[in-house]
Amino acid sequence: MLSHELAKELKDAGFPQGEPEQYTSDGQWIPEAERKYIPTLSELIEACGCKTFDLLKIDNTWYAADGFGSHRDYWATHKAEGSTPEEAVARLWLALNKK
Repeated sequence: MLSHELAKELKDAGFPQGEPEQYTSDGQWIPEAERKYIPTLSELIEACGCKTFDLLKIDNTWYAADGFGSHRDYWATHKAEGSTPEEAVARLWLALNKK
């Protein structure tokens, strides 16, 4: 699951928004002003819109790229990493949509 900070970065960068989370993962209610939409891994991958896509885990790090070789420099134009697959792909989306 994405952190609320990364979800805010996605929102601020123009990521399509759905229904925001109303409760934290431990069941705490989130005030309306602080709610963020947390996209699924599938939504993140689809939003990247890559013709080729690479997602892999090496040790405890996930790598995502818009090509092949996400942890190396081979065919990827944009690449990102994170502690979860969602975080890596969210960071890839941010890299692809940098203004």
